[in-house]
Amino acid sequence: MTSTQLCLLAVVLASVTGTLRCQSLLGDPVLAFSGDDATLLAPFTPGVSSVTWQAPDGVILGLWAQGQSGRSEGVAFDHVTQYSGRVNITNTQLRIAAVQPVDAGNYTITVVSSTSSAITVRSVLVELRVYEDTSKKRGVSEILEKTNGGLDDISVAPIAQRNADPCTASGCTWEKSTDGHVYVPYVLGNEYSAIERGLIERGMSSIQSSSCIRFRVRQSERDYLSISSGTGCSSYVGRQGGRQEVSLQRLGCMFPSTIQHEFLHALGFNHEHQRSDRDNHVQIHLENVETGKENNFNKVATLNQNTPYDYTSVMHYSRDAFSKNGQPTLVPIPDASVVIGQALSMSRTDFTRLSRLYKCNQLSVRVAVQSTAIEGENVILQCTWAGGAQTSVTWRKNGVTLAQGSRITISEGLLGISSLQRDDAGEYNCTVVTDDTTETSTATLVVYYKCLTLGGLIGIVIACFIVLFALCIAIVLLVRQRKAQRRTHTAYGVRNPSFKA
Repeated sequence: MTSTQLCLLAVVLASVTGTLRCQSLLGDPVLAFSGDDATLLAPFTPGVSSVTWQAPDGVILGLWAQGQSGRSEGVAFDHVTQYSGRVNITNTQLRIAAVQPVDAGNYTITVVSSTSSAITVRSVLVELRVYEDTSKKRGVSEILEKTNGGLDDISVAPIAQRNADPCTASGCTWEKSTDGHVYVPYVLGNEYSAIERGLIERGMSSIQSSSCIRFRVRQSERDYLSISSGTGCSSYVGRQGGRQEVSLQRLGCMFPSTIQHEFLHALGFNHEHQRSDRDNHVQIHLENVETGKENNFNKVATLNQNTPYDYTSVMHYSRDAFSKNGQPTLVPIPDASVVIGQALSMSRTDFTRLSRLYKCNQLSVRVAVQSTAIEGENVILQCTWAGGAQTSVTWRKNGVTLAQGSRITISEGLLGISSLQRDDAGEYNCTVVTDDTTETSTATLVVYYKCLTLGGLIGIVIACFIVLFALCIAIVLLVRQRKAQRRTHTAYGVRNPSFKA
């Protein structure tokens, strides 16, 4: 039953229940890669009583209906071989598992809702677009050349003529924060679908996963990336200042390798085949390059971050890039059979070069005492670090390595000392070791005498009073004893003058 037939049926029902409303809407297209799951959403409608899902060829895929006692059921019809076992239906969505190119087309969602005064039939047309993930078959260079129509993917500006390696020009790199991270603000265009936004954000995450780069949504920062679906895939090289365009065209640039490639441009990287030592690794055949495209093969004076030439870099062109006759424009040397320009994602050297450019592995270590150190109580010293993946942490006191003990607890960056004693005072060092570097920070621990509480003070006063009272009694008793001794001495040791022999 089509949406038109449902609307005619609703006319009959409306004669009994009241007003009829029929609406036809056009929904946003849903984009999916072949093999992924696709979800088509039904429009939110209060009082919905049924939802019908119709395939592009007019066949009903399934029906959701509000049953008696508030129960609801979604039924996916399995009579369509093409969708067999791949369709799941609820009142809000149609989910097709492992979509195929043949699944592409316009799907009709018909929602019937009813109230005490009206029946509403809302028909929404949603296009499903299914793309082959050709990045698994084509390298980043081929994708860029096809999408850009032979244009270079670098947006030209005076400051953008430098390669990332020296990147010493003012404003070339993004500023590093005091916490060791490099924050790159961005604004993502509203034209992207949820799937496309996810792909772009996944590209950002892949760069963040092994570096100190952190992409974050712009708040009010002056310098930021403005990511939009322009013409082709392109970016400026390095931070330009202010609003900086990055073009990721919806049709053609939505591949992991391409997204990483353009973001690396924005972070300050140029193409691998243009680095200063490229003549030792590739031969350039300008006779095969399209007229007007020769600038794409210019060599740039670079420092290369002390990394080897990388044929597997996501920034490397393919051997027939910008070829006018099908002949190679880039040939690896000395081994011409080496594969180039076919990277599907960033190489290990790409990540190393990025980390070195932004000094991601430069450690910053700090030790702090978390509470006042009082004799008899417990204290915690905390060691924090930024910039680099920690591999080991060692604690020392006055140069002597500390180990787990009855009063000492060590857990990576935390050192706990229980029942503090006066000789626990001293200098404590925290040494953090990574693959690239070692850094140490020092803090001095001062142990204070324990202050008396009011109760303790009263106790001492009472104790002193008792001692004084006992001392007074002892003195009184001693005085009496001495007097008694004098009387006895007088009585027996001195003759009585009235006594006569």
